[in-house]
Amino acid sequence: MTDAPPTLYGPLFASAPMRAILADGARLQRMLDVEAALARAEAAAGVIPDAAVAPIVAACRAERFDLAALAQGAVTAGNLAIPLV
Repeated sequence: MTDAPPTLYGPLFASAPMRAILADGARLQRMLDVEAALARAEAAAGVIPDAAVAPIVAACRAERFDLAALAQGAVTAGNLAIPLV
């Protein structure tokens, strides 16, 4: 997974560290980090089996996802969470 290089105006409006934080791949990874944390919490609360946590956490890696397909799905869904889940 590689984010597109900054556009002509990217450096004008945000520093390189801020652009890295807001990059599509980084944003997606933070969403997946929440899903992984949710799985751990649900297992701790007995909502899902402990054995389900490792496969869920393993799947929560941004590089496994097609960013363009997620973006297109978000157009139809109205948000990014629906096509992600």
